[in-house]
Amino acid sequence: MKKRFISFILISWFVFDVFAGDPLTMQESEGLFIKNNFALLAEQFNISITRAQQLQAAVWPLPEAFVELNAYTPDQNKLLNVGQNGQKVLSVQQLVFLGGKKKAEIDLARSNTRLAELYFKDVLHNLRFALCKSYLTVYYDALSIDVLTTQMKQLDTLVKAYRVQVDKGNIPLKDLVRLQYLFINLQNSRTELMADLAEEKRNWQMLMGVSVDYLPVPSAEELQRYNPNRKIELADVLLLAVSNRTDIALRTEQINTTKLYYHWQQQLAKPDVTLGLSYDQQGGAFRNQLNLTVGMPLPFWNRNKGNIKAAAFEIQKAETGKSEILVQVENEVKAVYSKYILSAENLRMLASPDYKHFSTVYKGIYENFQRRNISLIEFTDFVESYHDAMMRFNQMQKNFAVTCEEVNHTVNALVF
Repeated sequence: MKKRFISFILISWFVFDVFAGDPLTMQESEGLFIKNNFALLAEQFNISITRAQQLQAAVWPLPEAFVELNAYTPDQNKLLNVGQNGQKVLSVQQLVFLGGKKKAEIDLARSNTRLAELYFKDVLHNLRFALCKSYLTVYYDALSIDVLTTQMKQLDTLVKAYRVQVDKGNIPLKDLVRLQYLFINLQNSRTELMADLAEEKRNWQMLMGVSVDYLPVPSAEELQRYNPNRKIELADVLLLAVSNRTDIALRTEQINTTKLYYHWQQQLAKPDVTLGLSYDQQGGAFRNQLNLTVGMPLPFWNRNKGNIKAAAFEIQKAETGKSEILVQVENEVKAVYSKYILSAENLRMLASPDYKHFSTVYKGIYENFQRRNISLIEFTDFVESYHDAMMRFNQMQKNFAVTCEEVNHTVNALVF
């Protein structure tokens, strides 16, 4: 029983070491994220693709060359009679776009490039929030684990001392069991928290695109950004959101793209011209005849009406989508603003002097228990209360910091 209990403690300390790593500030974490994140790299390729398509849209179709050679001359019984007295036809033709089609196509490709750039910004915007959330979660959960680890080490010392006294018959076994039960409760809380931390740390590393172990250690300046006394007005954050949200900019650009597409479909209804030159050695009205050719499709039954009508509906659809996103953004801002006000109020309450001396009081209780100035029941009750209070305190700090980042994310600006 004794050996099993000691092994249990040693395994616990070993698991905690798994979460060690090189310290990393939030700024350094964002630097790795920008450099290595796979989703961002993929979106950057999309921008390169659309830019290449924009270059291609400016390219005109190649001219077409035709050669007609005499295969067999019956009256002369000759094959491939293409010499000076034979027959051959040579021609070159070029399609010429009319009605501004090429310009409309280029404008549409340019708008698609802007869309790709906005999609990249939107992905960056959302992934950055996920990065900050994971960073703060790992940081504050590690603080909670550190508190639990300290308590467990102290309890382990007490358990060992009580076991000696139980063996000597100086104290009852039930006191030792009570301490062991308290230790197991702390261990269960720590194990659950470490499992969540391991998953969150994996997400954080994936966002940074690294496999190296890092430990989040924000600088004092970075933590000071999350100030619960910061006053923000709903009207101000609403204005910031409407001005800066990439999803709103995306919907605006989508409307522009659909209008350009509509204009392009209108231009496609206009026929183009094919111009060419041809040389006919013997088959024309004259020998060595040089001809100018002009070709044009006759727009009798295909005036591109279906595509034009569909493009007009795409404009209406895009405009409806923008109206929807504006309402959605307003609701998101109001929700996160209310969340911030509540979270800040709760944290300001915990920042009062009554809550600043938890660790000092705990240290005094622990020392007094060692001197047997307080009973075992009083000590274990206080340890459980201290454990709950510290877990809630770290949780509320984490929630507030994440809420501040959520405000930044919702308005797409550094409010904090």
